[in-house]
Parts: sequence; structure tokens; C-alpha cells
Amino acid sequence: MLNKILFVATYTEMSEIAHLVAEQRGENMEIVSGELYEAVRRIEQCDLSNKEVIICRGGTARLLRKSFKLPVVEVEVCAYDILRAVYKYKNNRIAVIGAENVISGVKIIEEIMGLDICYFPFTFEHEIEEKIDNIRGMDIDVVVGDTVAVRVAKRKGLAVELIKSGIESVEEGIDKAEKICSAILHEREKNSRINAILEHLNEGIIVTDEHSRIVMFNRIAESLLQRSTQDVMRAHLNTILPDIDIQSVLSGGRSISKQIVRVQGTMIVANTVPIIVEEKCKGVAITCEDVTKIQELEQKIRQTLSKRGLVAKHRFDDILGNSETIRDAINLSKKYARVDITVLIYGESGTGKELFAQSIHNHSERKNGPFIAINCATLPPSLLESTLFGYDEGAFTGAKKGGRKGMFELAHNGTLFLDEITEMDMSIQSKILRVLQEREVMRLGGDSIVPVNVRIIAASNKKLFHAVDANLFREDLYYRISVLNINIPPLRERRDDISLLIRHFAKKCCRKYCLPPLQMEDNVMRHLCGYDWPGNVRQLENAVQKMVLSSENGIFREKDIAHLQLEMRDKETADDSLPLEGTLEEISRSVILAVLKEEGYNKTKTAHRLGITRVTLNKHLSVCDMEMDK
Repeated sequence: MLNKILFVATYTEMSEIAHLVAEQRGENMEIVSGELYEAVRRIEQCDLSNKEVIICRGGTARLLRKSFKLPVVEVEVCAYDILRAVYKYKNNRIAVIGAENVISGVKIIEEIMGLDICYFPFTFEHEIEEKIDNIRGMDIDVVVGDTVAVRVAKRKGLAVELIKSGIESVEEGIDKAEKICSAILHEREKNSRINAILEHLNEGIIVTDEHSRIVMFNRIAESLLQRSTQDVMRAHLNTILPDIDIQSVLSGGRSISKQIVRVQGTMIVANTVPIIVEEKCKGVAITCEDVTKIQELEQKIRQTLSKRGLVAKHRFDDILGNSETIRDAINLSKKYARVDITVLIYGESGTGKELFAQSIHNHSERKNGPFIAINCATLPPSLLESTLFGYDEGAFTGAKKGGRKGMFELAHNGTLFLDEITEMDMSIQSKILRVLQEREVMRLGGDSIVPVNVRIIAASNKKLFHAVDANLFREDLYYRISVLNINIPPLRERRDDISLLIRHFAKKCCRKYCLPPLQMEDNVMRHLCGYDWPGNVRQLENAVQKMVLSSENGIFREKDIAHLQLEMRDKETADDSLPLEGTLEEISRSVILAVLKEEGYNKTKTAHRLGITRVTLNKHLSVCDMEMDK
């Protein structure tokens, strides 16, 4: 470390001591001799590129601090140095001329030894001449001081004694210098690491001090803002980013996230955070990204995931409602999202079970992973099994060449949403249980195990324990998935939200079809809020869409609601209008056909209404067709 130090000796003995210390430590240290401006001239002739610290003493050290940027360590005058200088004159009258620290040290020794000493303290070097002249008029035997004072006193014919730095003082000065060198090199190494990181980030980084002056500016920031580091260093931030309210960040210590600013025709998203040191704001750090590049990257990711159907589009903010029941469901779901445990969602058809499932996924640590949803009621058992677990080539007739990954494999590190889980065949239920227990799957026709890391969110419009009691659902699987339960309230239990939902759906529909905002007469909202909406939010949205598209000049009048009311009453009384005469098969056929008609011949919705699988529905419809053919 001594090779990083330049030692400046103001007298010969000091140079000899410095050489001795360096030799004892087994290192080389550059040493030059000189006093005041002679020392400055000598240092200017040295190569300072590999030096970190200068060591000197007295007035010369103070001059060097003003002349060079390197830190200067002053060799302090210790009590031993003073004692050595004055002890030989203990029987004489002594004048001590020096800085305050020298004067203080001598006074302590004077009290102990009973010396006769006059003091002449000075702050600035130009005072020395005057002090020496005062001493000449006094009865003084010897002048004791540092190199400058002694040189002036000697020139004026006075007896002098130089306070010399002993080996203890020189060693202490070198120790201080080595610590400073170590700290400088450590800080430089740390800054090099930070700069290497900042220069290889894909974001622009700008750092300011507490006065909003720029102290760090990486190459990405140069490219984004079209300014060089040399041009902006120490400049006020607002000269290049005037739209950022840096003062509020510095004074309030608050962050500004995702602020869009325009610079040189480029749209940039900036995040500004305070730099807090010991509870005080010492500057800000700003990250910048090109909005266009963010959009391009996001588009690529979305395109890739959307093609595979692996995106959860909705978040909790998409769930509308201020009623206590829906807010409780949302808050509970947010809590469950934070823990990586299976969730079971209960809710009637149309309440938004998948909306909650997607929101839980996007609020969890798996949000960057895939989200896959599958309705267990829409697929026959054999197809559902191959869809969930995948298959190897040749597993069955028509199997895709090379095989195919199942939903569990595709959902690895993400979430698999199993809707209408009560409609799942018992044999598949046992395989689902194994996946939850072992976290591994085996494809159909395969002989190898594939580890998977998947969170299951299941949903049903029926209470699972009823299915367990009816031996339609495995009890052990029930206890596996029924760990965290969420009940989504039907619309009739959150009537306060109906008006909010109506306005939202109306606005959404008007925007979609480029229509003027929908206006409603006063009693229309009252009528709509009084209806039970057995189809829940899905039925409400369809009804509002009909209102928007059937309104005249954007106004939906009370008389216009008659058609909607009639339609809703027809659905409510549909069961009463069904014939109850005939055989059981005839009554079943009538019920199935009536519900199928009400659901717009949508087989999936019809199966949900009837509480059967779509496969069972198709069997009943086949029987109906055969009866009609007769």
C-alpha cells in the first residue's frame, strides 16, 4: 500500500525517518524533500497517476491541500515531539510559536515541568514575521516552533529549536494514509462494480444528489435522452427531464412510478425513487425505458402466450362491486393468492368464478407463469384425461405423432383452473389426487414420470360435500382441494351492485358499438335492481346489451322494459309451463328441450342448468331425436 503514498519531508531528519519506516515494513514509498512552494514544485515533477495520498506536516501540508486534489494527511505534532524540543531548554526562557495544537501541547508540558514559556500562536503564515519581531524585543533565550517559524527566527538572528517529528508521529501519519488508501481503493472497486452493472442494464439510469444535480448517467440514458454523460454531469435534472417533479421526491421522500414523459420526440416511462441515507433524502434514482420497446416486448410476450391460451387477462380491479359480500370475497381471495395452496371456489353459474381464478393467479407469485383453464363438464372422460395428462405417440388410435403435453405440463410453474370439477369422472379424480400428492404426471401410453409444479384452483356451482355424500366425488380428493374456500355471492345477494354493473356494461357496450351513452328513465333502474337475476352477472350483461341495442336514440324508457320483464318472467315460470303428464321419459324430454331453448340451444349452458354433463345431455338428445323420427 505504501507505493500509493507520496511522503513529503520538510527537513532532512524527517526524510530519514520515513525511509526507515518504509524499510521496516518491507515496502517502497516515494519520498521527496521540500518546504512550502519548493515542496509544491517538487511534487509537480512527480507522477501522481498512481498515487492516492500525500503525507506532510505543518504549513506545508496546508499549502499542499490547496494545490493538489489528492487527500493530504498531516503528520501531527505529538507530546513526545514537543517534549524533546523543550526539555533541553528547561532552565531557559522559551518562546513557542505555532498553531493552536502545538500551543496546547506545550502548555500541558509547562505545567508538569514548571518551565518558563511565552506563547505566540498564529493562524495564518503571514503573521509569523510580526510574531518574530515581537519576540526580538523580549528577553527570550530560544524560539521553538515548526519549520517555517524556525526559518524566519533564524534569519532574524534568534536562537532556534525545531519541533521535529519522531518515528511515532511519522508511523501514525503513514498508518492514517494507508487506511485512506484502502478506503479509496475499496470505494473505487465498489463503484466499478456498480458502474459495470449500470452499463449493462437495459434501462436508462440517472442518479442525482440532494441538490438535483446529476451524478450518474449510464449509456442507455445517453441513448434514450440523446445527451452525453459529459454534457449532463452536475447539471440540474430538470434541464433534461423538466416534467419530473424531483422536488416533491426530495422533500417528501415519495416515489413516482410509471410516469410517461416525452424527450426529444421519444415517449419514455420513468420511475423516480428517493435515496434515503440515515432517514434523510440524499438524492433520487431514476430508471427510464422507451415506451415503444416496452410495448413491442409486451406484444411479443402476449402473442406467444395468447397463441397457446396461457394468459390470465383479469385482475381484482376488474371485479366490480361495493357491496360487503363481494368485497369480503375479493379481500379473502387476495389473502389466499399470497400462499401457494389449492383454492376451491363456489358460486352459481354466471357469478364470475374464472374471473376470480385469473385474479388470484395474477396476484400471486406465479403471475409470470402460465394460466390454463379447462371446463371439466365440456369434455367426455377419455378426452378430458388425455387433455389433462397428455399422451405419448401411439397411446391410442389417432394420437398425434410425437405425442402431446397435457395441461399439467403446460401449466408448469403456473396455475391450472379446473372449472365444474364435480363433473369429473372418478377415475380421473384419482389421477388428479396423485398429481397433488406427488407433483408428477405420467402421460397416457407413457412410461416416464414428468415432475410438475402447478397450483390448482378448482371451481364448482355445487357444494362438493354433497357430491361426496352421493359417491360422485372422492372424499380424499375433496379434503385435498377444499383447503382454502371462497364463496362468490349471487347477484340477488348483492343488489346494491346491480346499478353499478348496469352502468358499466352499458358504457362498455356503447363504446364497443360506437353508440351514444345510454340514458334510462328513473323507474327502469328500479325494476332491474328488483329482479333476482338467476343467471347472475352473465345474464345481467346480456340483458344490458339488449337494452343498449334496442333503445331509441340512446334512451331506454320504462315502456321498453316490458319486453325484458316478459322474457325474464318466462324464464322464471318455465318450469310451471312444462307438461307433467306422461311417462318419466316424456317429461324429461320436455324439460331438456325447454331448457335447451331457453339457453339459446347452447348445450354447455343447458348441461349446467340441468346439473348433468354434456355427454349425458347428448345421450338424452339422441333419444329425443329417435323419438321424433318415430
